[in-house]
Amino acid sequence: MSAGLRLDGVTHLHDRAGTAGVRDVSLAVAPGETVGLVGRSGAGKSTLVSVALGLLPAQRGEVAYDGRPLPRRRPGPRRSRELRRTVQWVPQDPAGSLDPRRHLGRQLLDPQRRLRVPGDHEQRAREALARVGLDATIATRRPHEVSGGQAQRVALARALVTGARVLLADEPVTGLDHDRRDDVLDLLLALSRDPVAPLGLLLVCHDLDAVARTCARTVVLDGGRVVEQGPTGPLLTRPTHPATRALVDARPPDVHPHAPTHQETS
Repeated sequence: MSAGLRLDGVTHLHDRAGTAGVRDVSLAVAPGETVGLVGRSGAGKSTLVSVALGLLPAQRGEVAYDGRPLPRRRPGPRRSRELRRTVQWVPQDPAGSLDPRRHLGRQLLDPQRRLRVPGDHEQRAREALARVGLDATIATRRPHEVSGGQAQRVALARALVTGARVLLADEPVTGLDHDRRDDVLDLLLALSRDPVAPLGLLLVCHDLDAVARTCARTVVLDGGRVVEQGPTGPLLTRPTHPATRALVDARPPDVHPHAPTHQETS
């Protein structure tokens, strides 16, 4: 795969003993593809996302976007503008990430200016709001003047407004009630299927029901390594690795273990 985000044999260890971080991890996310990343707490999911975003360096291996390797020694604020435009992070509390003192429209313009996105910034902001199902008039409000669901959609529009082609969504439905959770997942799935500008989605999530609903393919991390990956339906209904089986066995009892997956219902 050349288009999208690719990690090939990536290693980043937080200590010399090599007991934390990720080791020799490979995965790829293409525009239009939905991939789940699951694992117990401490499995290395957050480290892997930071490496994929260029916030942490790949000590070994390669991170590439559209077939172009990213410089290994440019983590943090020195990441390329191109990477920051096209690979965007959706935080665990997207609504809480909005500045409560500033109008929402301003918060859609700032990332474009900071990353020197070409074109009409206000038009791009309106288009991003439309993609997440919001009217452009919401830009005149502040975060406390909109509902939680609307604030979440604005935060998602902020990730899209720079021209993102891959979203790394970190537990985006944690703490949501069932209806709002499903609304967010359906929106992410619709964005991945956009016929004009399909998005790649890496969904980092402990909620296996959400992964089954959204992701065609799933990667399981344990101890910083990929221990199992494949189509979501077979992986969750017939897991082969003990770490995957433990995750499946820990699902809430009201979640049917054979719930249809995104792949099976597409």
